[in-house]
Amino acid sequence: MTLQSNKHMDRKELKRPDQFTTSITRFFGELAKNRKAVAVVALAVILGSAVAMLFISRKQADGQKAHDELFLANDAVDKRLEALSKAATDAAADSSTTQTKKPGAKKVPPKPEKSIDSEQFAFKKLNVDQEFADAVQKYKAVIEKFGSTRAAFEARTALGALYLHHGEPEKAVPWLKAAAESAPGPAAKAYAWSSLGYALEDSAKTAEALQAFEKAMNLGESNLKGDLLLAIARCQEVLNDKAKARATYDQIISQLPNTEFAKNARFFKNRIQ
Repeated sequence: MTLQSNKHMDRKELKRPDQFTTSITRFFGELAKNRKAVAVVALAVILGSAVAMLFISRKQADGQKAHDELFLANDAVDKRLEALSKAATDAAADSSTTQTKKPGAKKVPPKPEKSIDSEQFAFKKLNVDQEFADAVQKYKAVIEKFGSTRAAFEARTALGALYLHHGEPEKAVPWLKAAAESAPGPAAKAYAWSSLGYALEDSAKTAEALQAFEKAMNLGESNLKGDLLLAIARCQEVLNDKAKARATYDQIISQLPNTEFAKNARFFKNRIQ
């Protein structure tokens, strides 16, 4: 048996568009009416993307330039150390020749002197501003031109270390403090606070040094733990807080057993009266 619909559709109904077709037609109709607005939005998106790409590209270029200039500053330090080493070697050779020379003696070529390694000057007390003037200027230029970059942080750290390693801890303090405050991550911040602690300690500012070491310690950098705990205990001793110093030495012994740190902690603890 065949089922037939009771509803009869006339020609007008057969030609009438369905709901989907009507919606699509209406959408494109509205789109056509607002073509100018759509074009403006599209243009804004394109321009925004272009600006973003330009910003990223420029930032990358600045970052590369900053690292290039930092490299030149580090290279200036290395070259100056090599020059100091060569000058010391030549001076030693001249001194040896003068001392062995006797009236009437045959001229004998002096024995070649062993060259003085530039690393021997890495921690030698020097006037940094005088001996490393070019490097200091280059480090400061990186800091001034690229203040918020990783390269600028490294320049502050390197400049502070240069003063510290060559016996001018007071001059190192402001640079290392700035480095600690601008460090890009926990590890870098821990190293910067640690370096600042040593500079303050060498400047006879023990209480401030202790605070710096504790800040570095609280950042949880495991590679620094032993050195930092020894530094903290050392400062506590100088500040005559013997109870805390003993407790810190005990912490080293218990938490870092079978290490050189534990060995040193036992030695220093036993000498506390």
